[in-house]
Amino acid sequence: MTEPIVKVEGLVKDFGNVRAVDDVSFSIMPGETFGLVGESGSGKSTIAAMLLCLEKPTAGIINFDGTRIDTLSPRKLLRYRRRMQLVMQDPISSLNRCKTVEQIVGLPLLVHENLTVESRRNRVLELLDMVGLPGSFLGRYPHELSGGQCQRVSIARSLAVSPSFLVLDEAVSAVDVLTQAQILNLLNVLQEELGLTYLFVSHDLAVVRYMCSRIAVMRGGKILEISEREQIFSSDAHPYTRELVAASPASLASAVQDHRKEKA
Repeated sequence: MTEPIVKVEGLVKDFGNVRAVDDVSFSIMPGETFGLVGESGSGKSTIAAMLLCLEKPTAGIINFDGTRIDTLSPRKLLRYRRRMQLVMQDPISSLNRCKTVEQIVGLPLLVHENLTVESRRNRVLELLDMVGLPGSFLGRYPHELSGGQCQRVSIARSLAVSPSFLVLDEAVSAVDVLTQAQILNLLNVLQEELGLTYLFVSHDLAVVRYMCSRIAVMRGGKILEISEREQIFSSDAHPYTRELVAASPASLASAVQDHRKEKA
């Protein structure tokens, strides 16, 4: 039987007297897109940060590919960091405005790989092609790009060192609906081609419904339910989940379909 690539048990995070995450447990299987959904302040982004070891848990266990990582030293953790990457919410502010696209996408290669300048540039060109950007973008700066193009650069950077697990934290919330559809379709293609596993963090049920096979619904630091997609969007879902579904916009679905027709 296949083992989870990510397994979280009894995860707790306190900030002073505030409990941001309260006894959270879940697992993510290889190749899966697992959704973590809830309103602002529900604790979902804090969980994402702890999975990437950017925040230390107050209590609980985080296993990645069979190894407990929340107690590793920084030196031992380094070997796992290349396998877990983050795509942030704001595609513009997450990029260094003083660096070119080549420098931004190539930075993880400087940290984790011993490549010649030529080899690094070739890898960056390969990554840009993967996310649908031309090589002529190498010398551009973030302010010269659209929001969607910036997010493609951010995705290319996250793929630079060939990770197996991506955390997508509100990765399309800062762009318009049509661009959302384009980015989501790109992420699906990359997942299929590269065998990636995603944790998809969002407040938007329409996006989560399109992307995720299983979904965890959070409120007040707790997980209210974890179910298959069909169950989450049925009348048997938790009352709070039904509230989120009712408030979710329906515009994404049509945009996704329109984008698919354009590609065809």
